[in-house]
Amino acid sequence: MSYPSNYVTSTGVTPGQSSRYIVAAQAIQPAIFLDCGKMSTADFDAALRRFVNVGREHDRRMADYTAREEAGQTKPADLFKALYGYTDEEAEEFMREGTRLLKMQMANEARSKSRMAQPSRHGRGH
Repeated sequence: MSYPSNYVTSTGVTPGQSSRYIVAAQAIQPAIFLDCGKMSTADFDAALRRFVNVGREHDRRMADYTAREEAGQTKPADLFKALYGYTDEEAEEFMREGTRLLKMQMANEARSKSRMAQPSRHGRGH
């Protein structure tokens, strides 16, 4: 089914868009009157319900994660799935990228320390 770019479902999420977003930009923009920048009460209430529902879903994911963690049934990626609602693939990619960045930071710090440990070629510590 084809939807216009500003089409919003009753959940406030554009079809095909991840529900991980609290309120999609496309869900709010049509609700704001262009001439005064205000939302109608009904649209505000719908957006507020969406915020509350997302908060409840987050709380549910975290409670599930905590119970599984206490039972020793979690993997490292499960934390990111619970915190951010990531899929398995997104959580694994997030961890790979974090590992890559940490290794770069550690290498930079090691280079910096080795430079500082070398005697200065210019005298007077410069």
